[in-house]
Amino acid sequence: MKRSFKTLTLNSILLFSIASILEMTLHEFGHYVTARYFHAAGAKLFHNYVDFDENSIGFAQRLCIAAAGPLVSLLIGISFHLFSKKATVKKYGYLFLLYLSASGYIGFLGYLMVAPFFTYGDTGLIFNQLHFPVALIIVIAVAAAFVLFLVFRQLAVLFIRFADEETIKDIAERRRYTKAVILYPLLGGIIITTLLNLPVPTTLSLIAPLCSPFSMMWIYGAMLNRKQRNIDGNPFFAGTHKMVPAIIAGFTAMVIINRLLVLGI
Repeated sequence: MKRSFKTLTLNSILLFSIASILEMTLHEFGHYVTARYFHAAGAKLFHNYVDFDENSIGFAQRLCIAAAGPLVSLLIGISFHLFSKKATVKKYGYLFLLYLSASGYIGFLGYLMVAPFFTYGDTGLIFNQLHFPVALIIVIAVAAAFVLFLVFRQLAVLFIRFADEETIKDIAERRRYTKAVILYPLLGGIIITTLLNLPVPTTLSLIAPLCSPFSMMWIYGAMLNRKQRNIDGNPFFAGTHKMVPAIIAGFTAMVIINRLLVLGI
């Protein structure tokens, strides 16, 4: 008999959205803290960018501010990846760690991947200001895509470990589970995070939430690999098929914070 993954899907969409919004906010906070550290005039934090007077600081300082956001994202990706690998209790908090890690990797490697197409933003601005050859930028983008592919294949194993033994070993059930924790959260999260990204200061600010999460389809494909079905099941999985008030409260809080940051602080 097929089990219902509807509640798991809804919780996963909310968790994915919380992780994406939180990562985006921390990314921008990295820019903001660095701008304040260098005493950039008029530094102000918004929901998807940081504004400051570029003429009030030097060239090297501007590059440091641009690099700070992606580096914070990389730290998020690596840190929460390690936390999730060491986790012994795999409830919804574990799934949140995985989403946050994936969002962090996208926030760093994704910016490297789009650098050949934009001369502004974070990495595009740095490469442009340092006069990197176009060929080198393309090589960096391709390398970043390859690294992200490898990292996401590792995360796929951790996503599988969130499921119970029955779901892991039954190919049809694993496919339905994978849709519940990757495909549907990806599609639903893109809609939610894109709406919360409005208004946008640049085209890149709109393209990022619309397109970059699709790289998680590498996780989706890896999770369907039959060679992974012998991984031990999660004994806590049965408790995940109910709505969690803390997830709803967390999502509500992140939306409120996001909308307040539209005004800037």
